[in-house]
Amino acid sequence: MRFTASSAALLFAASLATACGGPLEQEDLASTSDELVIGPIGPGPIIPSPVLQCIGSDTVLAQPDGTTAYAYWSCSAPTQFHGTSNDATYTQPGCKDRFVTEVASLGGNVAFPFVEAIPSSTITTQAACNALFVTAAAWGKFNGVWSGLGTASGSGVWTPPYGSRPGSCNARIYFPAEDGYDAIRVGGLATSYSTTRIRVRTGVSVLGKIC
Repeated sequence: MRFTASSAALLFAASLATACGGPLEQEDLASTSDELVIGPIGPGPIIPSPVLQCIGSDTVLAQPDGTTAYAYWSCSAPTQFHGTSNDATYTQPGCKDRFVTEVASLGGNVAFPFVEAIPSSTITTQAACNALFVTAAAWGKFNGVWSGLGTASGSGVWTPPYGSRPGSCNARIYFPAEDGYDAIRVGGLATSYSTTRIRVRTGVSVLGKIC
């Protein structure tokens, strides 16, 4: 199944993820890193080709191309398990231009895969926010077998200033909820203004337990 996240869908998914125990931990979208200029990507979503399978033996789960995280559950609060690329040079032999995070120890629990753009400076305008674009594919593993969970893509969503609160940019796109998997891999790409590849974060968010 392919899922293209609109602003409404992103807000809906975010509300789902915060339904148990308050808001997700927010991380500043500012960071310092080198950026890599590549050819035009185009305004539409990037759909992985049939050969884009970030689940082969040649998939690297170590920086700068990927990482591994291990899930655990806390009481009430939603928790994120993710990896963030060191820079913008990530790529993979079997899934070109993707940073891959595998989240293990999910134990079949409900998880929301996601991809997030990490720009090199704090976003302060709507134009710069809307210029951020992310795309990702996800896979789930059960009893040693990987299954495709679809793709997600979308642009940054700007929240205008209100009162004394400055405007803010949400550059994270969620997949629909998944359960029944021992591990989930998310391979993602983030760009700014279509031509500049930037750092990316991939992973899952899980709801907290009722203790």
